[in-house]
Amino acid sequence: MKTITQILLALSFCFFSNAANIFAHFSGNLKKAGTYEINEWSNLKDLERACGGWTPFSSVKNLSQIKVIRFPRREGVNGGANIKQRFAVIPMSELPMKDGKYQFQEGDLVYIPARVVIVK
Repeated sequence: MKTITQILLALSFCFFSNAANIFAHFSGNLKKAGTYEINEWSNLKDLERACGGWTPFSSVKNLSQIKVIRFPRREGVNGGANIKQRFAVIPMSELPMKDGKYQFQEGDLVYIPARVVIVK
């Protein structure tokens, strides 16, 4: 049986943790494309763990090649009907960063591209 101290400690972690879990969509050269729950602040290893890993053809060494497609939030007048920008394509290397982790938003689409191999 859990003590009151253990329960309070667990609750305080849930309520006062700075990190939030969000749902992001993964596609491209990865083992299991789909929608996964990740931490708002995640690094490349966290993303790899969430989607089951990369394929042998994925290009993940250069973070500027990994693209995050971000859709505008549906807030404001008429459920966001006044939004002019449809979406933004952001290289992962340009996302806000804190303690070695990148900031993702709810609904982001993370695209892992294929490695380009030039054969002579």
